Amino acid sequence: MVKRCSYGDCKTDERYPERVINIKFYPFPKPCRNLQKCLKWLRLCGGPNRQLNMDKLRIHSKAKHIYVCSKHFVDGRPTPATPDPLLYEPSDDTPARRIRKQNDAEDGRFGYDQQGVSVDITVEVEPSAEETTTEGDAMVTEMGKPPCKIVKFDPSLHLGDTENKTECVQFNPCKEGEEAIIGDGAPPATILVAGQDKAEIADESQTRDEGSNDDNAGQQECHFCSSMRDEIDHLLKENRKLRKELAKKNMGEDSFKEDNAKVKYYTGLPCFVILMGVLTQLLPHLPQTGHKLSPFQMLLLTLMRLKLNLPVQHIAYLFCVDQDTVSNTFKDTLGTMFQQLKSLVHWPERHYLQATMPHQFVEAFGSCVPVIVDSFEICTQKGSSFKSSAHTFSHCKHHQTMKYLFGITPRGSISFISKGWEGCVSDKHVTENSGLLDQLLPGDLVLADHGFEIGHSGGLMCAELKITGGRRLLDAKDAVEKQQIAHLGVHVDRVTGCVRTKYIMLNGIVPVSMAVPCEGEDMTFLDKIVTVCCALTNMCPSVMKT
Repeated sequence: MVKRCSYGDCKTDERYPERVINIKFYPFPKPCRNLQKCLKWLRLCGGPNRQLNMDKLRIHSKAKHIYVCSKHFVDGRPTPATPDPLLYEPSDDTPARRIRKQNDAEDGRFGYDQQGVSVDITVEVEPSAEETTTEGDAMVTEMGKPPCKIVKFDPSLHLGDTENKTECVQFNPCKEGEEAIIGDGAPPATILVAGQDKAEIADESQTRDEGSNDDNAGQQECHFCSSMRDEIDHLLKENRKLRKELAKKNMGEDSFKEDNAKVKYYTGLPCFVILMGVLTQLLPHLPQTGHKLSPFQMLLLTLMRLKLNLPVQHIAYLFCVDQDTVSNTFKDTLGTMFQQLKSLVHWPERHYLQATMPHQFVEAFGSCVPVIVDSFEICTQKGSSFKSSAHTFSHCKHHQTMKYLFGITPRGSISFISKGWEGCVSDKHVTENSGLLDQLLPGDLVLADHGFEIGHSGGLMCAELKITGGRRLLDAKDAVEKQQIAHLGVHVDRVTGCVRTKYIMLNGIVPVSMAVPCEGEDMTFLDKIVTVCCALTNMCPSVMKT
């Protein structure tokens, strides 16, 4: 079957090789498969018309041969960005498609009937105000009617023109008499066949006029088209509604945009604005590895893993990806978060600490700046070797652990976090070798639990150690001082518990592989997790009451 373009008045045709150089044909959408797209293409291509209409598109044997060439697409073909052809805009000087002329009539006064028998015709022109014709006007037959016969008029007939011209008239061979349409605005000419009187011609002319009125009415919007448009509008509204509901249920940006409670539950951050602020900071540095997840989903997946400690398989089902994608995304995204957010855990200047100190600490210590020191342990899986298991075993937790040292400001933000130490190491050793003492200035106060026996170490830095709890037997002086600062231990426990309560992953048992130094680094993956959790905690409102 020859391929021809059905777009407007396009002349692209396989029968003419010079017209199809570097041209490709794309099949027209079928109504049975995609009615909405089919109607859209029909409108864009200049339809409906005789060559392109829904009647042909509904017939498979005809529809499969209807094409649109590549000249009418923005990218030369349908693409996801521009899947539809350009809108057809006919120009004023675009000639209408002509009906193929038949050269069977050799004499201007003779035509041919349906069986090919010549008939003698006489033409009478009814008077009209305008009796001029234009050369080249073509007859446009009504869709669905049999092809017309072409009759040539002799110049001697003088059909409203003194010049010798050849006109195309409509002749229906199925009837004995018919009117001829001369041009677009010319008056009709009645064709009299031999043996037929004028009364019969008048009756047939009246019948044809009534049929013409019916055709004009048929051009108006029919009930079927109106029902189809209403159905399409209903489907579009339903589609938008379902898309909106689906967006709320998906783990996408739209489902969190107006729900801060949902943001807090899944990420630990207080609101959507802060979540997007974190994403903006990470976006230029997130790895582009062709994942099926968007940058927002990569960040959300990582925060959900930290906040809820969900199993990898469960997260894979939520985001419709495989488990390897979840593991790789968590590892890559958390590494980026560590590099970009670790600066949020820093030791503030003394004047800033004095200006923001809660009244409880001002009443207890005056202008002295205290730093709260505490530690916590994260349980790990038992190692394969006996030696490694023995080093990480904590007598306090009765489990293999990694120990971390906190430095907390009176305001409640985390100002220092050490690297992970094996569970068997004492708090004193961790404090002396973690680098926390290097941050102290003369006159600073160190608030610690009774397990931190670092009085001598603090003295080396000209800092004073205050124990918030522990010993039972105290002298009178110590008892008074102890009573003044005992209530501050509640604030210490509130801050240290905030991190572990907010990010449940720190309360569980982590794989032993996380406690091994990363390749080419002196930090473990667990160190990065703890640092990121501390940085995210600093983004949240303080638990300390001012």
